[in-house]
Amino acid sequence: MIQRIRKSYKVEDARRIEIPQLLASYGLALKPSKINPEVVFEEVQGNINTIMRPSIGIKTGSTKPWIFHVVSDIPKLCIDSTCYNLENKSKIAPLSENTFIASSGKKGYLIEVLGERLSVRNIDVGSIIGYAPFTDRIVLLISSKGFRKRMAAIDQGYTYNISSYCLERVEGHSLIAYESDGYTRIYFGADFGGYSFYDIKGSPSLCSMGHRVASIEVSRKSSIYVGKGLYLETPLSSKAVAWIPERRELLLYDEKSRWLIESDLKSFKPIARLPEKPIYIGFTRDSHIVLASGNILAIKDSILIRPEIREHMVKDVSACYKGIVIDAGSKILVTSIDGKILKELKKREDTNCWGFQDKLLCISGYFIGVVDPDKEDEIFIGELEQEPGIYVKGSKAILDVSLIGPIEVQNHAKNGDIYIAKIMPKILINNIEVKIGVKDLLEDQVLDAKLNIPLPEIEVMKAEMITASSGIYTECDTPGYVKAIINVRGKGGFHDLYEYVARIKARGRVIGKKRFRYRGNTASIELNICVDRGAEEAELEIVGFRGLEGEAFYRSFIRGRSIDMIPELEIIHREGYSELHLKIGTIGGLNVERATLRLSCLNTVFEKSVEGEDEIVLNISGCEIPARISVAAETGGFIWRFITDVILKELEECLNRHAGRGILDRVRCSEGGFYKYVDDISYEDRSPIWDFDIFYGRGCTLFLKATKDASYIVTSIMGGLYKYGYLRPGINRIDLDRCNVDVSLRLCIYDGAAYREYLISPPSVEELVRRAYVTSYKLYNVLEGIYNEYQEDLRDKG
Repeated sequence: MIQRIRKSYKVEDARRIEIPQLLASYGLALKPSKINPEVVFEEVQGNINTIMRPSIGIKTGSTKPWIFHVVSDIPKLCIDSTCYNLENKSKIAPLSENTFIASSGKKGYLIEVLGERLSVRNIDVGSIIGYAPFTDRIVLLISSKGFRKRMAAIDQGYTYNISSYCLERVEGHSLIAYESDGYTRIYFGADFGGYSFYDIKGSPSLCSMGHRVASIEVSRKSSIYVGKGLYLETPLSSKAVAWIPERRELLLYDEKSRWLIESDLKSFKPIARLPEKPIYIGFTRDSHIVLASGNILAIKDSILIRPEIREHMVKDVSACYKGIVIDAGSKILVTSIDGKILKELKKREDTNCWGFQDKLLCISGYFIGVVDPDKEDEIFIGELEQEPGIYVKGSKAILDVSLIGPIEVQNHAKNGDIYIAKIMPKILINNIEVKIGVKDLLEDQVLDAKLNIPLPEIEVMKAEMITASSGIYTECDTPGYVKAIINVRGKGGFHDLYEYVARIKARGRVIGKKRFRYRGNTASIELNICVDRGAEEAELEIVGFRGLEGEAFYRSFIRGRSIDMIPELEIIHREGYSELHLKIGTIGGLNVERATLRLSCLNTVFEKSVEGEDEIVLNISGCEIPARISVAAETGGFIWRFITDVILKELEECLNRHAGRGILDRVRCSEGGFYKYVDDISYEDRSPIWDFDIFYGRGCTLFLKATKDASYIVTSIMGGLYKYGYLRPGINRIDLDRCNVDVSLRLCIYDGAAYREYLISPPSVEELVRRAYVTSYKLYNVLEGIYNEYQEDLRDKG
């Protein structure tokens, strides 16, 4: 299986920003910065203040830990996933990765992290004014205690008394300027990233930041503008809007005249008049794009143009060299100023994209990467050769690969631009249908695929089904079994992790099954499978699964044979006694292991058992009929039972001659060892049971009310034996495990004096419906009578 996914864009790189799980649980989100499009900053819901973190951007950031302050009833200081209680300390600022200054009201504290505990001691600090964190230094402003508060700056372990300062922190950037001994030091850069610093004369009065630029107004009515590769002093009091190092252009805004001024660092030129300081969005090849008074404006050759944005749902607007970049939720558009769509890409709603040079920067969750909309990419999806699984190759921008189907994903591994997912099918079959999801920065794609799963080799060395229609296989308590010997040879070293079941099917129905496992690559398995019915031909199925059974991966036909006992019975009458002869012979080619012959008379029982013989002779004398013969034979794990009544022709003729003659005394009729008295006519009901009922469930249950001791046998109308036993006077319960609602049963009962057979047929659907209607009508009549009596009582009382 090789499939290709063509992309109309190329993600040049994507990397994950590692966020502590605890901080992520507070709803931390990554956002692009308007100060510098290469920088990403964090937003956290609730009263969470980030004190220190790695720098985040398209380039590799610093390796600083995540340190954050949880402001709650019990304030906490958390370093990555370890938190410490701060008690009543409401404000905290870092000095280093394990040293902090905290304040609470008018008290100050120095906190050091010492392993699993905090060391806290009082220091002469009244309050924390603020701080600016950079890659190798943290500049902290504090004030002292007392009525006349003095201010100080802590910079790389040194403390400077300061007379004035200005501080601003916006969207992941910091600008700080403080005056000490007539000199002012300026720092400007990304939080926990690189920075620029300068020393100047004068007192800072006002700080502001723009796109890649910062401006500081000093007391001598001048302004200083700093940025990457930029330092400019001017007599103007204008605020910095943007610095474009690629063009060496500086944009300023003069609040008095309301002019936006463009400078090449040598001269200044007003280019547009705006009601307020604009927010710089970006630039195209020939225009500046700004946001002023809630409107997106383009400035081209000193002409203000309102770009045409036709999208209704706009999440964000930015710019790249090619034009305006519009994040419209489910898609990203690059348009010209007049609204012409230059490029359109689909994306997920939760992915944020913005312009960067001639490309796009995108954030998806905690992933950030660069997207080139003008290049195409191709992703290949294939199967692993040695074990079940897939590989996805062709792009470093793959964030995740998911598989949905009857499988278990064992592990994921990514090596460069190759993503590997190893799986374990829940069912061993050759072709498994799965859905493969490939996720990159912009979109998710789902492909339907069939995976070829290597199957173990099965070799059936022997398979035979033996059943007995009139017997029971005692090990299973069923009519028979299948004995099979199979060789299993696994592939890939994973097949022995499955559970297997051997199923026997006949006429589309599973009649027996057995589970097994094996270890190693090869194994010889001997199976003894119980079956609940016989068949001339059946199918052996092998299923491999993890969890629930499913489709078989191997099938083979097997032959079945039935072995049954055919006893030969003969009664020979002698003078005053009789001989009952039984001859069984072999059963299915097997000699009889044990046999029992039993004669149950009205007045006594004769019984004889033998082992290793197939003939029995039973001497009978003084047996009052009716009488019944029962034969039981055992061999090969089976037991057969045969029952028949004793029928004596001469004795019956004698009984018929004297019956109904109204004789005054009893007459004895006899033949050999059997006899019977003829009494006067009697109409006594000698039925051994009074009533019975049947209930169907997983099997079925018979309830019988017996009038005397009796024996019973339950068979199917086809002759198969279900159960046998004895009844006692009163209520008797017979549970039948194998009982189908569509098969009639034959109930045979004998108490030595009376023999009855009952045919128990399941009720039809029409009969069940009729019973329901009758019951419903009776309930209706009862409820109507109760209601009428209640109404009459109310009338009598009122």
